[in-house]
Amino acid sequence: MTASSDDLLEAVARGIARRTADIQKAESQFAAFAIDGAEAPDSGQVNGEYFVLRVLSIMGQAGVYDVVSSLVEAESMQLKEIASLLGRDRLAAVDAVSLLTQIGLASRQLDVDRVQATELAKAMVQLVDELARRIAERLKE
Repeated sequence: MTASSDDLLEAVARGIARRTADIQKAESQFAAFAIDGAEAPDSGQVNGEYFVLRVLSIMGQAGVYDVVSSLVEAESMQLKEIASLLGRDRLAAVDAVSLLTQIGLASRQLDVDRVQATELAKAMVQLVDELARRIAERLKE
């Protein structure tokens, strides 16, 4: 399945914006617990560049793309499957999944010990695959 460049970029932007909005909402809720009448901090204008670069940076870490693309392909995986994929123990898989969840690439269902790819993960895998395909074409020229 090949999405148009605009559709692909929109899917990535929508996913990162959704995660950034979640962070803003959590920060606002946290600020509501200010002690001694302290003024709640204002998150101000959000610089999307930070969040884009963070997602790209984490996607480029060893093993992360393999986990994310496997999650996308399988739709969901158990932690033991992710541990096996990483060649690590369950605790390492928990740590890896926590990072993916933090940046919006995965969601974890604790009650059934499953991890699912998010729409952002699907878009990021498509983006990486499309860029790799285009690079391969250029190298043939």
